[in-house]
Amino acid sequence: MDASTSLKDPSISNEDASIVRKGVPYPRTDARITRKDAPYPRNDASIRREDASIRREDASFARNDAPVSRDDAPVTPKDAPLRVKDAPFRVIDASFGASGPSSSEKAYHPAVTDAPTPVRPIRIEDIQAARERIRGVILRTPLVKLRHDAEKPEIWLKLENLQPINSFKLRGAANAVAMLSPEARARGVWTVSAGNAGQGVAYAARDFGVPCTVVAIETAPETKIERMRRLGARIVKTPFDVCWRALEERAFPGMDGTFVHPFDDDDFIAGNATIGLEILEDLPGVRTIVAAIGGGGMLVGIGSAVKARAPGVRVLGAEPETAAPGAASFAAGRPVVFEGWQASFVDGAGGKSLLPRMWQRMQGTVDGSIPVTLDEVRRAMRTIAEKARVIAEGAGALPVAAALSGRAGDGPIVAVVSGGNVDLAKFAELTGATAG
Repeated sequence: MDASTSLKDPSISNEDASIVRKGVPYPRTDARITRKDAPYPRNDASIRREDASIRREDASFARNDAPVSRDDAPVTPKDAPLRVKDAPFRVIDASFGASGPSSSEKAYHPAVTDAPTPVRPIRIEDIQAARERIRGVILRTPLVKLRHDAEKPEIWLKLENLQPINSFKLRGAANAVAMLSPEARARGVWTVSAGNAGQGVAYAARDFGVPCTVVAIETAPETKIERMRRLGARIVKTPFDVCWRALEERAFPGMDGTFVHPFDDDDFIAGNATIGLEILEDLPGVRTIVAAIGGGGMLVGIGSAVKARAPGVRVLGAEPETAAPGAASFAAGRPVVFEGWQASFVDGAGGKSLLPRMWQRMQGTVDGSIPVTLDEVRRAMRTIAEKARVIAEGAGALPVAAALSGRAGDGPIVAVVSGGNVDLAKFAELTGATAG
């Protein structure tokens, strides 16, 4: 099937449909793209599919010529076409990895998906508008100096753990849900989360009086699960890999509401970006900002705001060394799978891979990522508690651990304490383990 072929041919199934080229519209009756009773997503009237997960006619097609970047993304040296055989890591520019879908994965075909809009820069105007939109929902969090035992580095803490849900995720969720059309909100909302994004979306949905469902990673701490339930969310516990596939495909069996992506969403990222505006206003002399990488939405948001206002400020990620696809991807110059992934108490950050779309978003907004050991994270949690009387969960302590290691420079460094949703007994166990 060549590029001129239309998908109007009824003999073409969902599984073996050819790649959709520019200028070839999807039929409105294709259940994978649109619902009969739902409005099209805003800014997506053309339903262009170049940057959606691509299916080939033959699942065993040769991957030698598969480009990492999409047709509508600017090609840079970091995301230029590459050959898989030359790559030291497994490239992840397709939904099911380089080897093609397995028989069980072929059977996973949700009836409905929400097509993503093409990746674009997050404009400063969008960030400023988000700031006004969520002003009455979120807290402008304080920036406090960490009085640790050494003279350097100079570290400041951006205390996002003080948000109403004890996580920065409320910023993005509040903006994303507010930006939905009334019709889309009326269908109810759902998201995928390890706990904090689910709380943010549930909190915002409750404010609008609409139902919320969270597809929760089954290893999420019970503390976070219970807090989502208290906010009115229906919880569907699911294995990590299935949750990640749902994030890629923007669909999950049985979900018929409006999907709110917890990080790869322009409005969610614009809400997160308001953190960057506040940091620049409160500490104009900042040289480096460090934030945890989970999906990448917080880091991309902060970077979008900071690079627009102060392009000389470095924006760095922080990850546990047991789950550091960001650091591996920056080292390789392309998104890669982190082969040595291990689950840990740092449940709100670190993953097996970066979504290729998020890698695109990081170009020009993020300068790198620092992996830290789990012992460094434990010590950072204890230091924050002892010196600032602040409780940080593992992901919230990652940037502090990176800053204390000296690998982020001498400062001034702002470490974003992204969340504090940790069971107190677990917190005592983790921080007590570093005593002496």
